Amino acid sequence: MDKDIIHSLKPAAIPKADFDSFIDELITLVCEYGLNKIRPTRGDRLSFISFMVQVHEGWKLAQHRCIEMLIRISNSKNSIVEFRMRHSGDKKIRQACRFAEKELDFQERMVRSFIDSIIWQIFKLDHWRLRRFFLAEDIGNFSIETLNSNLSFVNEFNEKPNQLAILTDLSSFFHLGDVILIDLS
Repeated sequence: MDKDIIHSLKPAAIPKADFDSFIDELITLVCEYGLNKIRPTRGDRLSFISFMVQVHEGWKLAQHRCIEMLIRISNSKNSIVEFRMRHSGDKKIRQACRFAEKELDFQERMVRSFIDSIIWQIFKLDHWRLRRFFLAEDIGNFSIETLNSNLSFVNEFNEKPNQLAILTDLSSFFHLGDVILIDLS
């Protein structure tokens, strides 16, 4: 593929090193944050609640970072579509754009899978419950407009340390409802 074409698409793409670093950060926030803050004592309910508050804090931070990245990916996709439309007659450009779009689709699926893992943990891996929220094979489109309509509520709910709100629109499989709410108080 022509290097000039790929170079012209670079501003729209998410660099692999940046994305890999982002994924490492998400792994820490989703899987390790609570344990890095506090180790619960077996049989001590207060210790367990303090631990869960820290786990939820990690999930809140992860959700916020996922939102930032999904918006960045969405904007990148829009830039690539605009670029492809301006150069629709050039087969090499169309091919390079399709490649860049597939890479961004992969990155979007990776990011959304972290929200999926949070939801699976919230529902304690109860497949029989979660399948009731699944409607189609398609992961659904990420919509910045839909996100903005629910984000202020989620941010307000998440201000309290013993509460957690997860936007289901960020998930690849949770198709019913907008927000999952948890209150540990």
